[in-house]
Amino acid sequence: MGGRFFSLPFVLAIFILLESPVRLPSVAWLTLIVLIFMLTAPFHAFPLTSNADYSGTPVTLIGDERSHYYPFTDLLNVLKNPELPTGRHRQAGALSREVQQVEVEGAIGITGFYAGPHVYIVDEFGLTDTLLAHLPPLYGTIWRPGHMRHAIPNGYLATLRSGSNQLDDPNLREYYQQLKLIISGPLWSHARLSSIWHMLMGDYDHLIDKDHYRHYYIRSMDYAQIHTQANPFTIPSGINVDFPTPQTAPRLVADLSYAQRWRIEFWHTDQLLAVAQLSALPLTPQPIIQRTIDVPAAAQRQGYTRVRILPASSAPHPIIKHVELLSADQQPPPRLLLGAGWELPDTKTDAPTTLRWASRPPNILIVELPEPTSVTIQFTPVEMFDPALEGQFGSHGQVIVTGPAAQRRYDLIAGEPVQLDFDLPAARSRIELQLATQFARTYTPEGLPIDHSFAVKDLQLIEH
Repeated sequence: MGGRFFSLPFVLAIFILLESPVRLPSVAWLTLIVLIFMLTAPFHAFPLTSNADYSGTPVTLIGDERSHYYPFTDLLNVLKNPELPTGRHRQAGALSREVQQVEVEGAIGITGFYAGPHVYIVDEFGLTDTLLAHLPPLYGTIWRPGHMRHAIPNGYLATLRSGSNQLDDPNLREYYQQLKLIISGPLWSHARLSSIWHMLMGDYDHLIDKDHYRHYYIRSMDYAQIHTQANPFTIPSGINVDFPTPQTAPRLVADLSYAQRWRIEFWHTDQLLAVAQLSALPLTPQPIIQRTIDVPAAAQRQGYTRVRILPASSAPHPIIKHVELLSADQQPPPRLLLGAGWELPDTKTDAPTTLRWASRPPNILIVELPEPTSVTIQFTPVEMFDPALEGQFGSHGQVIVTGPAAQRRYDLIAGEPVQLDFDLPAARSRIELQLATQFARTYTPEGLPIDHSFAVKDLQLIEH
């Protein structure tokens, strides 16, 4: 894939050589050009040196796409196995051919070939879809050349299925009307030529809300909601925290996953006032940690009605739990943080309210208090490993709790809340929890071990 970036310089280099004052026979020039190409091309990817087994070069930000598709699309392999290509894209195309519908795909070549000419495939990367190509790519931290996803606007698929403009956004509806006239209207009509001119001059650009479509799938919450949020949740597209009135607080604290870099934007209605950056922290025991953000002076002066929190690195599972505004002299509130031994929620399999215990107990909780306080740590067990059930998960067990002063045992029953009471100092306190029975070990299909103890939800800190 990287070779395409050198195509233009390569052609220009040929013209420069042809205009060189040093005159050599044409055959000599041709030989020199071929030798340069053969010596500079990646040896493993060079077509004359790759055989039917050529594959496996990992796809990075600039990947060897040929090595990815070669095993199931190359002529040498297809001659051996006429059933090639196989896989999801061929199956998706064949199914689409049967039902004759509009499909959304990212790899449109194989899918489109097997879907046939009567299926409309919306290319979510915007390479072949005219409307999506004019929308900004979605905000994201993991992308590579030619692979930037775009939002599918509400009503667009219905528009393609029906043939009538059913886009929900009235401005985008007007923009698409002009775009459709340009790409499918009468070739030499005055209306089409006029639309082409206005499109080239940028007269329709204002109809696209670029910020809206760049952050189309961002989550939005009122401050009152996230201020009382007890359970962490993932925000792969970021989150908008909205306030009912302009705010001037000089600081805010947020519980965020430590491994991420974060971009914090301060808005007043539709105006971006200021931006703050949070760097990723070095490796720490806590997957989620309280971060303090100093609000830029420009945002304080005008007052901000929205704080937008965006992941700014490719670390997996960007997570947030809580956001709170602080005055200049206000101490951060008590916090319950996750220490070593906890798994982060899996957005594909776990509900946002579930925290699944991870590999090696003990599992650590960190309590941060600004002053000595009596607190209760409460959680609800979901399931736990029971050796009597031959490695299965059951509904009863015991947990050993080691706090600053003593060690205690608590009975666990799935679905019933557990309360752990402590008198803690004004400092950071460490509390260890460990299931009284040996933890379970299962294995992935690849043979990798997965260790489990039990899962809990609704983990929270209660002050007295």
